[in-house]
Amino acid sequence: MNNDRIQEILDLMEEARLDYFLISDPQSIAYCTGYYNDPHERMFVFMISKHGNHTLFMNDLFYLDHDLDVNIVWHKDGQDAIQTIVDEMHFPGRIGIDKNWASHFLLDLMKKLPDAKYINASPCVDLVRMKKDLQEQVLMIESSKINDAVMEEIIPFIQEGVTEKQLAKKLDELFFNHHSTCYGAIVAFGKNAADPHHENDDTLLRKGDCVLIDMGCVYKGYCSDMTRTFFYEGILEEEIKVYEIVKKANEAAEA
Repeated sequence: MNNDRIQEILDLMEEARLDYFLISDPQSIAYCTGYYNDPHERMFVFMISKHGNHTLFMNDLFYLDHDLDVNIVWHKDGQDAIQTIVDEMHFPGRIGIDKNWASHFLLDLMKKLPDAKYINASPCVDLVRMKKDLQEQVLMIESSKINDAVMEEIIPFIQEGVTEKQLAKKLDELFFNHHSTCYGAIVAFGKNAADPHHENDDTLLRKGDCVLIDMGCVYKGYCSDMTRTFFYEGILEEEIKVYEIVKKANEAAEA
């Protein structure tokens, strides 16, 4: 559990006069506890309390491979998961809810605690997460370095006759070799590059084609993203002109 981050959230909770804050976004829970889990349809909540009894509510089907420095309340399928939250609350006047929590969980809680006031408290965690600490910055930089490395490594595989799907699959392999996960690269040859959300298909690369690669990876929970454009064995004068216009605009924006 990251006490410094939680204290920043508590400070914002105090400004909002919250007694409790229920966080359901898995990324935000990981930010606070160091533990990431994708609960799918099951309830997964981290409760921050002004009283200090911060609690993680977990289904016993969830996998936990190390001890966490936080109070954990377990429940089983078929049990009343919301009641486990109610049982841990003491005089809940104002309860913060994040914007991600499914309504069927929230409605059940509101039914059980009808006198409480419910507030969208997402800013209490979002504003803290917006400010990246040194540890986060290091991970973001490493994620970007991996992206740069993979972009260099994919170039030898850009050969005539390869398909978009084949090149995208190779990107997955290269990212895996760097202990990261590609989150869905877009590979577009020729006219397909005009579609900003093109779905990779069996289009074959041919001489003179534009090759657009839009890719990124997740490294220890932090993402990188880039788009690069190549021209395979030939480029038209008009393409050079457009490329230079975009390049100058990019440089001007950076400046």
